[in-house]
Amino acid sequence: MAAPDRIVEIRDTPLDAAILGELVRERLRDLVVGFKRRVADRRRELQKQREEAASATSAATAMASERGRIQTLIVEKQAVVDDLATIALKEAEVKSVAAAKPATISLLTAQIEELALSLMYRVGRAFRRPAGEHAPGDVPQPRPGAAHRRARPRPQEAGVHSSSCTAAP
Repeated sequence: MAAPDRIVEIRDTPLDAAILGELVRERLRDLVVGFKRRVADRRRELQKQREEAASATSAATAMASERGRIQTLIVEKQAVVDDLATIALKEAEVKSVAAAKPATISLLTAQIEELALSLMYRVGRAFRRPAGEHAPGDVPQPRPGAAHRRARPRPQEAGVHSSSCTAAP
């Protein structure tokens, strides 16, 4: 692959067009492979975060159940308040982790979507040509409807002037 800072002179020959096409294909292939790798990394991280969120939510539910059980034991004088404090601390820790996961999951999802849009933009930009420029051998095609508009004579060309047109009563 050519170095990005190397200047290449391209002429309108089939060989130069083929070389340029191969350079563009190599660059796009590298670009797509890099994006696929980054998207795969984000998806793996997203799956990990979803699993951790589910685990933290179920742990918080279990801690709440355990806290309720210990409160009942304290009322029945079969447990001490220190047992409740330990469970309450663990429950608070798990709840804070569970509360933070949706934001992380949302961020990773947005990053994956942004990467996909960025790839589409870059690929589209690679194939865009400046206005009026055509690839070697291309025949410029008229815009749809352009021939239709040119086929009708303008009122001035048909001998009809806007001053002689009157509205019907």
